[in-house]
Amino acid sequence: MSYDPTRVLCPRPDFIDESFCEFELAVRAAAKGDVELALNHLGRTRHEELRAWFDVVAQNAGKGRFVERNRPLALEHPVDDDARDEGKISVPFARQILERDGYHCRYCSIPVVFASEARKIQRILGPDNFPISKSNQIAHGTLRAFYNSFDHVLPRSRGGRNTLDNLVTACYPCNFGKDDFTLSQLGLRSPFENPVITDFHDGFVALLKLR
Repeated sequence: MSYDPTRVLCPRPDFIDESFCEFELAVRAAAKGDVELALNHLGRTRHEELRAWFDVVAQNAGKGRFVERNRPLALEHPVDDDARDEGKISVPFARQILERDGYHCRYCSIPVVFASEARKIQRILGPDNFPISKSNQIAHGTLRAFYNSFDHVLPRSRGGRNTLDNLVTACYPCNFGKDDFTLSQLGLRSPFENPVITDFHDGFVALLKLR
């Protein structure tokens, strides 16, 4: 697993690497149709702990920064809602960003999984074993730690656009950790300056292609 703990936007559990390794083994077994083995590995991901960590720590990391830095919730130079780009992007555009970024978070470099592949995993393992939900209390914990989102480097609230030069792949924890802050406010270099990770991980696309 490629993961840089020095660039995270919120603290991670010390078992995060182990969790991803078990998650990967579960997906590999599922892709081969060995549901029993897949569930065995999935049970070792410590998914309930991941879900609890995300609910308490990761989801609130950005909000916590407002308090820590004594920043008002009112944004500097906000853009009116009707002048902002839509929050959603198309699936083909999402794939373009993911492929450019190697299916890794451009902030911390953790591997991520896209919604389409998550749904394929669910079809194999069943919704009871691998629930997908917007609710932290329902969603499988691995889909809180390793699910991908797309971060507007310049936030939409500041006029950031839905363009390739402003959108990067981000794991849920980093995206929530960045919140509506700008890079300069957080003292971060641009995620585009961070190297693209090119390893075995392709978001499980090849493994699940025929599923």
